[in-house]
Amino acid sequence: MPRRRSTSLQPALTTALDGTTLYGCPQCHTVFNNREAIETHLTIHRSERPFICNDCGAALKRKEHLDRHRSSHMTERPHPCPVCSKTFKRIEHLQRHSIIHRTDKVHRCPECGKGFNRKDHLTKHIHSHMAKRIKQELGQQPGKAGQQNNDNNFTINIQQHQSVLAHLH
Repeated sequence: MPRRRSTSLQPALTTALDGTTLYGCPQCHTVFNNREAIETHLTIHRSERPFICNDCGAALKRKEHLDRHRSSHMTERPHPCPVCSKTFKRIEHLQRHSIIHRTDKVHRCPECGKGFNRKDHLTKHIHSHMAKRIKQELGQQPGKAGQQNNDNNFTINIQQHQSVLAHLH
């Protein structure tokens, strides 16, 4: 059966090789094997946001997003880290945090060799190298006694850091 094109946010139907019906998203072309899954998915592409937070007025597209958002207004932090006892409002934040307690630091800085458990921490660290270089380069402006500013070196340093960061992503 050929795929039907849809101009609205209605699932596009197609048939898999085994004969089962598949539901395709007309926006991003993600395919689902049941009607409920595609209907839930389609809400991310709709512009209306019917779920309103009573505390701050935030409007969200899905009820489960509102439920998760409400936890940001809680004062209690029911998810403690078993290693350091730091607490979190959401379990996924505890899970992300727990990575820092691992002993294998798989993300290494190519400039200084320092290791990190999380890639985003390495990226932030690499930015700190660039910030130090920029401060040093700006501190060597003409007019300061015995110092010269070398714009070519400054440009090369920024390009080197951008190259390193590009390889991380």
